Amino acid sequence: MRYLLLLLFFVGCSNIQAPEQSDLQLPEKSNLQVPKQSSIGEEIYKDRCVACHGENGEKLALGKSEAIGGWDKEKTEKVFEGYLNNTYGKELKALMKMQIGHMSKERLVQLAEYISTLSGKE
Repeated sequence: MRYLLLLLFFVGCSNIQAPEQSDLQLPEKSNLQVPKQSSIGEEIYKDRCVACHGENGEKLALGKSEAIGGWDKEKTEKVFEGYLNNTYGKELKALMKMQIGHMSKERLVQLAEYISTLSGKE
């Protein structure tokens, strides 16, 4: 009995045909814009850095630092390391150490990656 039901099922399914290519209706290309997802580095930058360094890294933080826009990831990572071990920075060294001292290495790398995308232009 079981085999008979299986046989009937497969015979019944064999009559199902795939639609012809011309029968398929594809939607027209949409103008819907998918919002850009921000990165963790971007979120950190906007939360902790943008006030002093500017939207594109164009500002001289508190009028004392150089603009960070245009820095590559490696330079930024070395600067972070210098702030953390007191081998980099002048009068803003303590402030920067407070800004990044609590962040994990992974977060600092993500922030450095985002900074490397900044143009440095207003």
